Amino acid sequence: MELGAASGAGLSLYVNENDDYDVSRISGSGGFLHYPYFLDVEPFGQVESFDSYISAVERLLDGLRAGNQEFVTACDFEDHLRDKRASPPRQISP
Repeated sequence: MELGAASGAGLSLYVNENDDYDVSRISGSGGFLHYPYFLDVEPFGQVESFDSYISAVERLLDGLRAGNQEFVTACDFEDHLRDKRASPPRQISP
């Protein structure tokens, strides 16, 4: 279920509840697949180039890190991102 959407700065963002959310599976291999929410990110407006899209995604990730938000990046262009690390994991309680 979509919880919200926003567009701007070259990106459209969609926040969704994860139907596969399972707190008991988060700490295992592929645990990020079971987080309570996921964020879809798509190009928005006139994206000048692939590089400008990558830059916009990197700014989003920088903001999530700065806000101490937990995330894992999963996309077809991870090798193009300057910082591929996920955020530090936190304990998620049921």
